[in-house]
Amino acid sequence: MLDLTPSMREAMKRNGIDVPKRKEGGIVHNYWKNEIRKQLEKDGWTVELEKPIGNNMAIDLYAEKSGKRTAVEVETGTRGAENIKKLIPLNLDRIISFSVTHEVKLKTLRCFRKESIHVNNLNVLDPSSWDRIYEYFK
Repeated sequence: MLDLTPSMREAMKRNGIDVPKRKEGGIVHNYWKNEIRKQLEKDGWTVELEKPIGNNMAIDLYAEKSGKRTAVEVETGTRGAENIKKLIPLNLDRIISFSVTHEVKLKTLRCFRKESIHVNNLNVLDPSSWDRIYEYFK
């Protein structure tokens, strides 16, 4: 995975080269978002990345299949509880919080406890769950 450093972005800008600003997440966030998207599409899901839900908010991945609606938020460690809170009013069939590392997963779970987030249709996963991710999309 490659990305431009901030100093390279600035140098390109000084030289008149337009470098689009990333709208969401960083390189790791986008990697996992696209890996999950590819897998879901391969399994027949219709997937929309960064689906707007109003108030300048979006869902990282919104997926539909056979009338089931699923949201996936890819967590890098900074907004776990906030990302899930925005999804609760949407009455989705399933919400998945996918943490990019096990440490981020633990931090996200602590955040959920602190914020008293208890959602029956929420699963919290990390890369160690990757080989079983199909189970969460049945």
